[in-house]
This record gives sequence, C-alpha cells and structure tokens, in this order.
Amino acid sequence: MANSIEQEIGRRRTFAIISHPDAGKTTLTEKFLLYGGAINTAGSVKGKANSKHAVSDWMEIEKERGISVTSSVLQFEYEGKCINILDTPGHEDFSEDTYRTLMAADCAVMVIDASKGVEKQTIKLFKVCVMRHIPIFTFINKMDREAKDTFDLLDDIEKVLGIETCPINWPIGCGKEFKGVYERASRNILRFEAVSTGGAKEAKETIISADDDNAADLIGEDFYENLMEEIELLDGAAADLDMEKVHQGKLSPVFFGSALTNFGVEPFLEHFLKMTNRPLARTSKGEEVDPVENGFSAFVFKIQANMNKNHRDRIAFMRICSGKFEANMEVKHVQSKKKMRLSQPQQIMAQERKIVEEAYAGDIIGVFDPGIFSIGDTVCLPKDDFEYEGIPTFAPEHFARVIQLDSMKRKQFVKGVEQIAQEGAIQIFQEHEAGFAEIIVGVVGTLQFDVLKYRLENEYNCEIRLEPLPYQAIRWIKWPRAEGALAGASVAICGASAAAALALVIDKKALREQALLAIIVTVTALSTISMILYPILCELLGFESSRAGLLLGGTIHDVAQVVGAGAMLGNDALQTATMTKMLRVAMLIPMMFVFTALFAAKGEHGEPNGPKTVNPFAQIPLFLIGFVVLAALNVAGVIPTSVSDTLAQASQLLILVAMGALGIKTSLGKLKAVGWAPIILMTANTVFLFVWVLAGILLLA
Repeated sequence: MANSIEQEIGRRRTFAIISHPDAGKTTLTEKFLLYGGAINTAGSVKGKANSKHAVSDWMEIEKERGISVTSSVLQFEYEGKCINILDTPGHEDFSEDTYRTLMAADCAVMVIDASKGVEKQTIKLFKVCVMRHIPIFTFINKMDREAKDTFDLLDDIEKVLGIETCPINWPIGCGKEFKGVYERASRNILRFEAVSTGGAKEAKETIISADDDNAADLIGEDFYENLMEEIELLDGAAADLDMEKVHQGKLSPVFFGSALTNFGVEPFLEHFLKMTNRPLARTSKGEEVDPVENGFSAFVFKIQANMNKNHRDRIAFMRICSGKFEANMEVKHVQSKKKMRLSQPQQIMAQERKIVEEAYAGDIIGVFDPGIFSIGDTVCLPKDDFEYEGIPTFAPEHFARVIQLDSMKRKQFVKGVEQIAQEGAIQIFQEHEAGFAEIIVGVVGTLQFDVLKYRLENEYNCEIRLEPLPYQAIRWIKWPRAEGALAGASVAICGASAAAALALVIDKKALREQALLAIIVTVTALSTISMILYPILCELLGFESSRAGLLLGGTIHDVAQVVGAGAMLGNDALQTATMTKMLRVAMLIPMMFVFTALFAAKGEHGEPNGPKTVNPFAQIPLFLIGFVVLAALNVAGVIPTSVSDTLAQASQLLILVAMGALGIKTSLGKLKAVGWAPIILMTANTVFLFVWVLAGILLLA
C-alpha cells in the first residue's frame, strides 16, 4: 500500500504557467492538453465566430474578450505522468488570483514573447516564484514571427530577472525564415514546416543530425553556417545545465518554439517532465510535511462560485500536500477545528469535472463548499495538527460605489456580492452594522470591476451601476479606546514618562507596541517644539516670571522640556514652571488607578468553571508604590538634593533606554501602520491645552 502511494505521488507533476498578456500562455496550455489526449482539437484564445475557444478560458467573459480573467485547473496523463496544470491570468489586474494559484504550484513555466522579451507582468510573477524558490522553466514563444536576437533575449532574462539561463535548444532563424530548432544534447535539428493552425495536432517536423551531410541543404547553407557559429559561441559562454540550481530556482532551462503552430511544444513537454521532481514538501508551523510519509492534508487556494450554472454551486479548490485522499474519508478543518467529510470530490478540467474516488499529493481537487472554507484554510486527518501558511490578500488600489438598480432583487445582489468577495476577487467595505444599504468595493485592478458587473448581471440576474471613487487606499480611522486614552493622558500629565508608566497596567491585547512607540515619539516631539516656541511667545506677550512659569508648566508635556524652557526665562520662571508641572505629575497616581480599572486584564478565559475573575487593582505595579513613597520623602526633605538630582537624571536616562528598546522591537512598517491618528489627536490636545491655560492666565490677570 505504501509503495503504491509513493509511486502515485512520484508520477505527479503540478506546475503553473505564467506570462505577460498575449505571450501565448493559454495557447501553450491547449497544446499540452492536445498532446496528453485530454482534448481532440486545440481551441484558440481569440477565435473566429465558428471556432473553438480555449478549454481553460471557460467563463463567457473570457470567450467574449479573448483574455483569461481567472485561473483554471487542468489535469491529464502523458507518458506515465499525471500532470496538473494551473493556467493563470496574464493581465496585471488579476495578479492576486495568479499569486494565490502560484502558491499551489511546485514549479512554473514562464512564457515569453520572442518579439518583446521580458515584460512588466512577467517580472511581477517571476518575483513570486523566486520568493517561493520553485524551479522556473522558460518557453520563448512565437518564433514563427519576427523576433529579437536570441542572445539579446537570454541577456534580457538574466539582467532583468536576475536568473541564469541554459538553452536546451536553439532557434534557427525567425519569422518567415524560421527553419526550426537545434537540440543541444542530441545535436539534432528539428526542421519546421508551416502548416494550418486550425487545431492540427502537430506541425510537420523533419529530424536530422547536425552532423549529417544533408543538414545544410535541409535548412539552407547560410542558416547552417550561422547556426554552427552561434552554437560554438553558446557552448563557450552559456551556463551548464546544473539540475541542483534548477531545483533551487537559480537557473532556468530555456526552450524555443511556436505554440500556435505546435512546433517545439512536445519536445519541451518531454524535457520538462524529465527535469522536474515529484511534489515538494510544504511547511506547516515551521516544519516540513513530507508528501509521502504523512497522511492526507491539503490547503484551499481558490474558491469559485457558479462553475455549474444549473446548480449555482461553490467549489473550493484544494492542493493536496501529502498522502492519499479517498472519497468519504473523515477530515478535520483546522481553522474551525471541526470534523467533516469532503462532499463531491472532483477532478477538474477547467469547467468540466468528474467525481473522483481517490487523489494523491500534488493533485488539485475541487470539493463542494457550503460556506465553510476560506482561501488559505487547511484540512488534514483528525489525528494530525497541520496548518499550512496562509495566503495573504492584496490591498485594493481602486474603489467604486456599487448601486443596485432593482431593489426587488436585493437577495440576489447580497448573495452575489458576498460570494464573489469570498472568492477573493473583490473586497467589500461598509459602515459598521450598516448592512448592504451602501457598499464600496475595492479591487486590485480596474478590469475586476467589469468582471464583477458582468457576473452579477449574468450569474445572479442583478443589474448594478458602478460609481468610481477617487481613493487610492482605504483604512479604518477608528482608534482603539485604550490607545486613545493613553495618548490623551500622556499630554495631560508628564509626556513620555506618563505613557511608559500607564502602559504597564493596560492589557497587552488592548495596546499595540507600535502604537505605544508612536505616542512616546509624538509627545516627545511636541514637548521639544513647545520648549523652543513657548518661551519666545512669553517674551512677545510680555509675561513676567510667574505668569511665564505658569504657562510653561501648565502646557509643556515632559518634565525635562519644562525645566529647559523655564531656564531660558530665568530662575523665578523655572521654579514656577517646575512647581506647576509637579501638580500635573501628581495626576499620574490617580490616573494609574483609573487606567487599571478601565484597561487592565479582567480575567482569563478557558478555565474549567468558566471565566476567572481577577481584581484589577491587584495588578497595580510596585513601582507606583515606590514612586509615591519617594515623592513623599522628597517633599519632606528627607532625600538630599544631590541624591534627588542624580535620581532625576537616571530616570531620564531610563526613559531613553525604554524608548530605544521599544524602537528596536517595533519595525518601521508596523509604526507606519498606526497611521496619523496619534499625531492628530495629541497635536489637537496640545493646542487645546495651550489655549485653555493661556485663556486662564489672561482672564485671571
């Protein structure tokens, strides 16, 4: 049994095809299916009215527009291997779907247009492959059309993409003068002869050794001499075929051909299957899960609704990562921790599918989804504890308000928008608890708006109007209550010192480290600015020492900056400012109790007898008690002045150390994620405090 599973897994090959739009990716996929016997006649992406469409472009909008807008899964057998192809959209507006699909692939075939070289979308998708360290095989397509110089094409790949190349074959001419390709390993020439492209299985090929006396006559004397010169140069300059580098994604084997005329496709497929390995191990919780040694496990990488118009069903596409899947076996949905039986397991061929009894690691299966699964979910045997890495979502860059035109079809509208959003094609934004009265849809690319409108009208019979919005990003502006209170208290009491002290009693779940750092940095910056500006303002207003000291002590946040500002205006102003500031510092003690009552952890859930109640006042830190004692002793004159000054300097140093430690723990990206909320709130509080204190001084005068 174990040997049978190992053999079945060993013959699986799962790969994705990536390219810039119109490079011939879907056409190449069709020809693979043709050679595998999965279809009898290859369709075309942009066919005539009476011609057959590509199998992988199964959506009506794909047939109408001649572009792929969603990834397709196709499986076929070829020379003893079970091949799973993931055909991806080439257009950048659908790059999120392509990214998710690449997560399910073990290697990638990169299709490049010989007349254009490496293009924008190819670069983006290539980077995803590199990030996953998967092998990348290059097929330079459309050699039967005018093309760039072959050496320039290879140089383009190496310089732009940063990966070494190793040509497995070499083109002889291009366009109308395309004579075929030279196989470097066998030294054979495959002579190309143009044929009708109406779906014939293969172009006419003549195979002859390059060492044969008739080779020059077959392709032409000039082409033969040029080929020999290029091969001599290539053998001396090109990288050797190092399969270890190939499997690490550091070297890309390169092939040349024409997918439309079927030339060079089958040799490429045969080389590709020899160079690729069985399904790769996947990572679960930091550990690799061997595809053979472990029982069944899989993850969801795609959800598609309405693949069958008659049933309006929803299919979750799963990449099997390990073991053998059997129909009706019990599995565990890791995210919900529920046991279930996967309903209607199916083998996929674009839109067509058939019920399967078994599948193995490397296979892609579709299962009926009643609304349980989300993209990135893991399923495994009940005894196992696997959880594969999640699939991130892209931040939308384009937004539109969705307006339903027929209020009588509210149910269809809500269902359609929710299902399409669950597929990951769109993101929905709405006011909290506002329902679907008005929704904003965000997408990565604008073409997704067209797909949304088309699908709602054709799949859900619901007409809508889209109103584009001038936004480039969307963020929640509501700030967590504990963080807002901490920002206000730091301004009201003693700046960074108050923030650091009060943070100790706040539940860690209610306060982000990056938010605390943002508060400390902002309040320190505001204090420094105030220290510079306020003494100048006091001089301009003609305030004597007492009033100047009262303004400085009542408005500047940090003690050190109050002392600095007071010193600028003389000893009397300094003493008044310091005493005023100490009154504000004294607020720290009652505020510690208030924060403890409001924001400290109230209990621990998960106990056998329910939540455990904890007295929040028992969590008041010992340093607060020490602070009260030291303050009382200092006021009583027990602590010598020299000791008091040393302790004050030490406290400032410790605050700087704490800020530095917090800065080291918090990345710049996380700090930016906090946004402008603390800066706006604390600046507004600072201005309000200044106006309030200044008004009081002027009125009392």
